[in-house]
Amino acid sequence: MEANTSKNRQYKNKIQIYKRYKAVGLSGIEHLFDYFIYSDEVKAVADFSNGDIEMDLIKLILKSYDIGIDNRILIVKDDDDIDAKIIEIANKNSIKIMKYSEFIKIFGKEEDFRNTKVS
Repeated sequence: MEANTSKNRQYKNKIQIYKRYKAVGLSGIEHLFDYFIYSDEVKAVADFSNGDIEMDLIKLILKSYDIGIDNRILIVKDDDDIDAKIIEIANKNSIKIMKYSEFIKIFGKEEDFRNTKVS
């Protein structure tokens, strides 16, 4: 899996976050994720929903599967309504749905990330 990122944030507990994470999957397709989050114990990808939460869940499942990442976060707007069907899809596929404010509280704001290159 090849990776290229534009910004990152390192936390005291050794969690790294890369913004605009690109990875080439087993299919040979290059995928772009809004965030790649990792530590020694966990690797996860996160994407923002563009409003069609169900379609964004499916895209996240397919992209993350192709690069071999099982921990996934879909970030939704704070005022988005999430119906039972969406919750069922997310639960069956081990996807954490987070409101934007919850994500920011845990990981910080984008402007806090530093420029970084990963080879």
